[in-house]
Parts: sequence; C-alpha cells; structure tokens
Amino acid sequence: MDNDTLQALEDLARKAAKMWLVFGTQRCRILVDMSRSNFKLSTSDRVKKVREGFLELVLVPKLQRFGNSKGQDLDKEEKIADCEGVTEQVSIGSF
Repeated sequence: MDNDTLQALEDLARKAAKMWLVFGTQRCRILVDMSRSNFKLSTSDRVKKVREGFLELVLVPKLQRFGNSKGQDLDKEEKIADCEGVTEQVSIGSF
C-alpha cells in the first residue's frame, strides 16, 4: 500500500475510535426495537423455525425517541411516527 492509503486507514481508525468515545458519553436518545426479529431467538429455536418453513423478518424497526430536538426532557419517551415496526413472515420452503 502507498503512504496515502496507509494515512487514510489510520485516519479512519482514529475517527472511529473518537466517534465511539463521543457516543459512549452521550445518553441514548433513539432506541431501535427489533424485539420481534429472529436475532433474539436461541439457536435451537431458529432451527425449529427454519424447519417449520418460515422466518419472520423486521422490515421497519420500531423507533422511540427520548427527549426533544433540543436535548431537553430526556425522561420523556415518544414513538417516532411511521416507525411503529413492520414484520413480514417469509416462507423459505420445507426441508
């Protein structure tokens, strides 16, 4: 690799670490809820669903906001419009 590429990779790593630190010091303001997804199932439950011939996919996650746009009222919880969560059952055929 040339020096420009190495410098770009180093800058990317430095920016990613800085972003992680900044995000880690901020209070959570948006919550992405994918509770109906298959990710929370155990491996054996996922295998069982595959054998039943379908999986449930989250097409639109449920989003909730804490506080307002000015960073005030962080204890106030509000659902974001049009992000109530949409899941779809997908048939994957029988095994």
